[in-house]
Amino acid sequence: MITRGHAPIWIAEEDDLATRANDPTLSPPGREMVLIRLADVQRITRALQHEGVIP
Repeated sequence: MITRGHAPIWIAEEDDLATRANDPTLSPPGREMVLIRLADVQRITRALQHEGVIP
């Protein structure tokens, strides 16, 4: 279960993954892996936004 207390962790992970996805030295398979994880994390952060946990 993801609660209000977990929101900062998910937000930080989303920011980190977005930064890593833009790294020009990242290999294509590495970028794909980062983008897949980023999509998963964004599903969670969007749900937290929808619930009003994240402004």
